[in-house]
Amino acid sequence: VTDTKRTYPAFNMRTPVRLWLLLLLVSPMRAQEAKILSASSLNGSPRVSDFTQRPASETPGNVGLCFSGGGSRALSATWGQLRALEHLGLLDKAKAISSVSGGSWATVPFTFLPDSISDAEFLGTMVTRPADITQASLNVMSSKTLGYVPTQYGLGLTEMALEMPALSVEGVPADRLWTHQIGDHVLKPFGLSSFDANQNPTAFFCPDTATCKRILANNPHLKDYHVVRDSSRPFHIINTAMFVHVPTLQSPTDGFKYLAPFHATPYFAGVLPSIPGTAGDLTAQVPVGGGVVESFAFNSQFTGVGTQPGAVKIQQDCPFALSDITGASSSAFSEVLMNKVPMLHLKGLDPAFNYWSPAHQHSGQGEPTRFSDAGTLDNSGVCAMLSYSDIDNLVVFVNTAASISKDAHGTIVVDDSLPPLFGYQPYGSGPYERYPATNVKIAAEATNTEFRFNQVFGSNELQGLLNGLWKATTAGGAHPAGTAPAVYLQKGLRVLPNSWWGVQGGKSVNVLWIYNNKATQWNQQLASDVASQLPSDFPSYSMWDTHLPAAKVNLLAHFTSWVVLQQSSLISGLFESHAYGLENSGHNNIVYENGPSAMVGVTVGVVGAIFLIGLVVLGAFVSVRRIRNRRSTAMFQPLLTSDTDMEMDPVQLVVQ
Repeated sequence: VTDTKRTYPAFNMRTPVRLWLLLLLVSPMRAQEAKILSASSLNGSPRVSDFTQRPASETPGNVGLCFSGGGSRALSATWGQLRALEHLGLLDKAKAISSVSGGSWATVPFTFLPDSISDAEFLGTMVTRPADITQASLNVMSSKTLGYVPTQYGLGLTEMALEMPALSVEGVPADRLWTHQIGDHVLKPFGLSSFDANQNPTAFFCPDTATCKRILANNPHLKDYHVVRDSSRPFHIINTAMFVHVPTLQSPTDGFKYLAPFHATPYFAGVLPSIPGTAGDLTAQVPVGGGVVESFAFNSQFTGVGTQPGAVKIQQDCPFALSDITGASSSAFSEVLMNKVPMLHLKGLDPAFNYWSPAHQHSGQGEPTRFSDAGTLDNSGVCAMLSYSDIDNLVVFVNTAASISKDAHGTIVVDDSLPPLFGYQPYGSGPYERYPATNVKIAAEATNTEFRFNQVFGSNELQGLLNGLWKATTAGGAHPAGTAPAVYLQKGLRVLPNSWWGVQGGKSVNVLWIYNNKATQWNQQLASDVASQLPSDFPSYSMWDTHLPAAKVNLLAHFTSWVVLQQSSLISGLFESHAYGLENSGHNNIVYENGPSAMVGVTVGVVGAIFLIGLVVLGAFVSVRRIRNRRSTAMFQPLLTSDTDMEMDPVQLVVQ
């Protein structure tokens, strides 16, 4: 197979597989020692502050930033959003980042950016006025900027498919081809990926130099590492998903239908909540969840208890690397590549790593387990963020290609990742429908089963979000959708417990939703020669267009940074100790906005006082009873929808 840059030999998948097996046999696994963290050792959900030890004064508001997936579109959008947050002086005040797929392509290099590249070089120039963007600047892209990544020829899916046979001949196994390529094309430009002669990653990652040196002292055969740039970087949750079999929810013939949330951070990697399923193959029956291991030591085999407290002995042939987790976080593309060039017969490209549970230690355990793109479980990053109990405010960047619209029935249609957060299935062809109860088996062919465990907010709050986004994009309702930025702040959302994600619940959070959607208000401020360069699919580039010209990348980054600047007061308000009056002492203190659950400053105590005054002043029980009934009907009727009853019939959300 020949292209304009490389010539590949005739390819037969079976030949490189045999070569890899031979290399594996002559490359013995090395004994190592690593620390573990069990879920039972935590008092409820983990806290970011358990790991980072940053003073509260450095992270006012306890703000978490969520960057969704979406390939190079998500990378480009995230680039602009990071740039604007840095311009506002807020980026280093964020407590945590949760990233998915293409969002991980952007945020992993940011978190581990080497000292040889400045933040200013990496984030690029902030242009505050759309009119100041010049046509000449659109085609300029420094190799030190994040925006350089999607402009590389090799990041195109066809090019990556054509590259795979050569990598396979060099010894890269099928289930590591995608992660290897992400290392080459996304991380290597910033010096964050390297491989040895056997095509194994050579460097691990960790939170600080002291931790890295301790790991090296205990495991002297490890040679290189990547460290978080500095202590002001937010705690980073890099999301992916691990295939599991849940016997109570599916038959054995269904195989591995469900996905467990897998987090990799600079500190640890694994599945912290206990999942009622098994990993490996159906005969291995490896328990899932309940603990994590230091990140470098994932993809290993457990061999025994370590010599130090809280440590274990493991064996692995190479450390778990940034290319592994960044590739696994974005592995939806590996499925596409298997069908991209049929003549290559690419198979088995899903990333696979050896998994064992620190909560269920058995010598020799470490079963090859397939992983999936984080976006196939939760593309928003919200569920992972809420699994840390000290996050009080969220800024959720929904960097989607799905434009906000209304169907013929008036139902507001949004990205598939949002309705499941409220217990609803993604939009189908009519009103949103609830998921069946989480303990009910559903047919193997049922759709959207991966999202059924994602509810973290009350179902009666979805309509408020839909209405808010619609009002924003229509500039108050008086203009067509796509006129103004689609941004909406929901105050005081009650967080529901969610055992699948390890979300403790029982608190309230503010959520600022920033939705990637056309805003002609920005277009109209551009110079005419720049406006003429806007692609027809702007800003909703297809996820599968991974190789983008510099102009498309720059335009989207300029747009998303402008959207953030337009919301600077809202965003800055979250970075306060008591953002928007948020209190976390109970459900009665929640303030709802613009939804069917609208309540205006009403608490149980106030209602009781009103009733008492009515009794005293009117002096007639019948009259007071009538007043009470009227107030209950008008004010509380919309709250009759249960937040936790997962067996409700489909509910039609009324557009208000």
